[in-house]
Amino acid sequence: MNFGFDASNGNKFYVEHTSCTRASGTLREESDQRAQDMYAENPKLMLCLSSGLDSQIALHSFKSQGIPVECSFLRLGGFNDNEYTNLKVLEKKYGFTANVIELDPNACREELEDLSGRLDAHLNHCIQHKFVSELPKDYDIIQVLHDPWLVTRKDTAQHYICLLYTSPSPRDRQ
Repeated sequence: MNFGFDASNGNKFYVEHTSCTRASGTLREESDQRAQDMYAENPKLMLCLSSGLDSQIALHSFKSQGIPVECSFLRLGGFNDNEYTNLKVLEKKYGFTANVIELDPNACREELEDLSGRLDAHLNHCIQHKFVSELPKDYDIIQVLHDPWLVTRKDTAQHYICLLYTSPSPRDRQ
């Protein structure tokens, strides 16, 4: 999937999907295949775990196939204690120890706001940027990002929402 702003078309936001050239499988089959593909491209992988369902599915795809993957977790000083508790359950179940990066957003607020201004990015994305910058540099980093992506253009103040195939339809949200 490619997405961005098309300068040649009035800076309109676009999303491009390339059709699958093979028959697609179940979510599990596709997750397992993607884990195999990533490992074949680079056997040094680091999976960023939130310990939510999306990252648990990715973790299971690697671990159930015996594919080695290191794991990392962003601990946000009291903001994600439930997720940290879930991480401990996952560590015990799959027999690994995650690389835990401690970050207190309140303690580094000025740094994050400065980064937000320099990168022209939302503060949540700056937290992710800071997290990934703390990870080992010799790994391919896997982040299981989910929707909705909310994008705001500062120059036009236009808002865009990108929903992916995993999103419930609007009628399901009512």
